[in-house]
Amino acid sequence: SRSLKFLWKSVQNIREVNNMEKKYPDLYALMNDDPKAKKYFESLPEHVRSAISQRPGGVNSFESLWSYADNLTQGDR
Repeated sequence: SRSLKFLWKSVQNIREVNNMEKKYPDLYALMNDDPKAKKYFESLPEHVRSAISQRPGGVNSFESLWSYADNLTQGDR
């Protein structure tokens, strides 16, 4: 039973990684398909969300969303 739980957890982790790497046409398609991406986007400061929303085609994966937001918030640190 413990090995089955481990296997299930491994499958879930692989699916999460694959979802991070999955490519989408734009930010809105990503957020429609990935609730974690939507939650992350909504947690960003307003000026970051606004900047990203002006170029939705520049976001085609969770990873690119994270990278874009990270670049925009570097000055905030």
